[in-house]
Amino acid sequence: MTAYAAQRQRQMVTQVTITRRRVWSLADARVILTRLIGELKDWMALDQYLIRYLSDPEERVTAIASSFAASLELVREGRLEIRQDGVFKPIFMRRPAQASATAGSRP
Repeated sequence: MTAYAAQRQRQMVTQVTITRRRVWSLADARVILTRLIGELKDWMALDQYLIRYLSDPEERVTAIASSFAASLELVREGRLEIRQDGVFKPIFMRRPAQASATAGSRP
């Protein structure tokens, strides 16, 4: 039986092809979120905004992960506020209150 198994293993196809997956880089997500900051007037769900950019459902996970990481960088820089009302609830974002007031007072 061992000899048969060894012979079958030698005859089996051993080539495996892994399909290339499209991944959003942190830089891509940051560019998109920076564009979004100019449009934000009130709290907006991150995933609702990303739907505009997601034509492929397989990109959803990588897009949300990269966008979340980019949003944390923007929060650290003071360019964005984020909130989440509970575990597994949507993540909302908006421009910081002082940035909204400054943008609204421009001529």
